[in-house]
Amino acid sequence: MLSSLINNILKSAKNNKFFFFPYLIFIIIGLLFISLFTKIEIALFINKLNYIYLDIFFKYITSFGEEIVIFPILILSSFFINYKKLLLFIPCYLVSGGITQFLKRIIFENWHRPAFIMKDFDIHTVEGVELANHFSFPSGHTSIAFAFWSFMCIMVKNKKLGILFFSISFLVAYSRMYLMQHFLEDVLLGSFIGVFTSLVLVNIYDKKIDNGNR
Repeated sequence: MLSSLINNILKSAKNNKFFFFPYLIFIIIGLLFISLFTKIEIALFINKLNYIYLDIFFKYITSFGEEIVIFPILILSSFFINYKKLLLFIPCYLVSGGITQFLKRIIFENWHRPAFIMKDFDIHTVEGVELANHFSFPSGHTSIAFAFWSFMCIMVKNKKLGILFFSISFLVAYSRMYLMQHFLEDVLLGSFIGVFTSLVLVNIYDKKIDNGNR
């Protein structure tokens, strides 16, 4: 049964290569950066790449990893996708969110956010964004974003939309670092939790569905 599930997960990833191939590259590059630089060095590098219009953009794009945006999109999607399939996102959301909150509040409760660790640095902040200090690892916004947009990628018939869905997910992840809310490792693990949860639960729900024909 486990081998069958793994095969179906790999098949899903292959059928949705427009999302999962760039995601794999994102993970590899992220891990490479972590192996070469400290998290503070990476955070400072990203923080220096600021611009007034980017402040505005990332302040709002980060909401694409929040329930207030993704659930209205999920509801609107029912006009194009069978609502019974879309309801599967509810357990994806609950499981990925539950894992993320358990890790950040129980296992890694003493992992602080950039604003707390780097309070003595001269960092750029975005007006109107309240900086959190604690419960940094992993990123909840990133987990939700990757869970939702990878789920939508699997559900839609036009697989080329995976490029768009990955781009949104990536921008949410980057926004969490740009806004000084998370470190790179926070968003990497958050993204993995989201993607893995969606892949596993979708394939447990219906192993026989050919994702390429959705």
